[in-house]
Amino acid sequence: LIGGCVLLALVVRRLLGEALLARLQNPFDAASVVLLLIFAVAIMDGVADLFLRDPWHVLQFVLAAFAANIALQLVGAAATAAMGRRPALTVGFASGNRNMGLLLAVLPADSLPDALLFFALAQLPIYVLPAVLGPAYRRWQAGRESPDG
Repeated sequence: LIGGCVLLALVVRRLLGEALLARLQNPFDAASVVLLLIFAVAIMDGVADLFLRDPWHVLQFVLAAFAANIALQLVGAAATAAMGRRPALTVGFASGNRNMGLLLAVLPADSLPDALLFFALAQLPIYVLPAVLGPAYRRWQAGRESPDG
């Protein structure tokens, strides 16, 4: 799934060229936002009904999704701290914000409902945490750039 997308991106980049891609950046960005919105709405199908029936069950998975995202960010940043602040924060951010919704595309149809619920709700921190943690990221980035910083 990912490899095919990377290959397609390389082919498109080669065919269109850097100059045209630069001119098309805003339309591509807008299309990405629309596609992400469609994906987010589709992946949450049934979550509202489940929340109305069993809110605590859904909230536990929301908390687990946020905890997993933050933990993966911390592990990724800690593992690459020797590279300096900016690379460590970048790796940490990317480590926590894995689009686990892609796993839904390859999971068997008879997967456990709770696994499907977790992968759907794991999208929430991807959308929320960058806005919430943005000031902290900027503050940490403004610190010393030394590898021990």
